[in-house]
Amino acid sequence: MNKAAIKKTLKNIQPNSKVTINAKRALYIASDVLELLEDFTNVYAQENNIQVKLRGFKYDYEHQEGREHTHIRVEHRSRI
Repeated sequence: MNKAAIKKTLKNIQPNSKVTINAKRALYIASDVLELLEDFTNVYAQENNIQVKLRGFKYDYEHQEGREHTHIRVEHRSRI
């Protein structure tokens, strides 16, 4: 997932819209992209009456930086 493209797409969603974000095919999502999606869902969408459905997100995403494995935890706090 490309953060800049996602950010632009989310910014163009009109108020009072319904949107589904489907991550079912994503093997890995970077932590900054997850943070962007979380901010959109919990702040921008609520302020603009945008109904968001999150689908296919894993509880955590594992990736490798060098030789270290790190885990990113995903917490969904949205009201769907």
